[in-house]
Amino acid sequence: MGEEIQFEPLPIKLAYHGLLSDEHQLDLYDLSQALQGLERSLALTTHLILNDEVITQATALKGARIVCGTPKAGSFTILAGIGMVGYGAYKLGTLKKDNPLGHLVYSAYDYVVHKVTGQDLDYDKSLREVYENGKSLGTLGIRLPKASKFDSLAEKIEPPLTKLHRPMISSGTAESGVITFPGMSKKTERSIVFDHGTYGQLKYRSRADEITKIRGKVSVFNPNTFNGRLFIPEKDRTVPFFLTHAGRSPGAFNLIGKSYTKNLNDRNAEDSILEFDVLTTRSKLGRVVKYTVIKVRGIDNSNIFDVIDDI
Repeated sequence: MGEEIQFEPLPIKLAYHGLLSDEHQLDLYDLSQALQGLERSLALTTHLILNDEVITQATALKGARIVCGTPKAGSFTILAGIGMVGYGAYKLGTLKKDNPLGHLVYSAYDYVVHKVTGQDLDYDKSLREVYENGKSLGTLGIRLPKASKFDSLAEKIEPPLTKLHRPMISSGTAESGVITFPGMSKKTERSIVFDHGTYGQLKYRSRADEITKIRGKVSVFNPNTFNGRLFIPEKDRTVPFFLTHAGRSPGAFNLIGKSYTKNLNDRNAEDSILEFDVLTTRSKLGRVVKYTVIKVRGIDNSNIFDVIDDI
């Protein structure tokens, strides 16, 4: 209704190999979860490339639609695609398998999935070169989000990528999964492999023993669970945090509440910034995934709340 759909969507192939999948069978629940993971991870990545915005729900995808074809025999293979959609003032772009914008979507998905599964790719070589090529050709709608937004995207698509591993990890009806972008030439075709190894990398966490100081604004806080999110200016993104028992003083709650309120009313308010003593948890590639907060103080140091080191 009031939308224009581009046909011949960008093709994506998901295949599982080994064990029951070689007999064209998979655990049905695992398959449903894997497809949900594929759809959500593709939707969030596509939305970032088309709209320069990180979303949390696949239903918020604008400018494109993820479609699915009929499963094919040969291990267990499903074809999906990303089709452009024009809503009202949103102009239809040129999202094609042999177009720079299409290549950028492929490259972005390839980059962020490798990032989440602990396999480092160079941002400039993986994305900037594709973007610059598209820009020089005058490709409609092409833009390149900042690297910090891909860190935010990596956090959002980790749960969907976990679901893609279910046939190997949960039911054991497959040994590995592969996502391929068949729209690219054989020379440049990319494949992303999922197996027990990538699952281990995805779930890897390392928490430092050394307490460090960080500065940020409170963007979310739940006083019932003591979980929240901090916007860290130097990272240009939010990071989850947990306020430990050691940090739960009345004064700390007061500071957190004021920071949240000021940040909510004015995202640029400098007086909403606080200093936190934290233990940092990182992913395999060193991406900060969580802060464990043990002390909160105002920036001017006039309101320090000392706590015991009982974490």
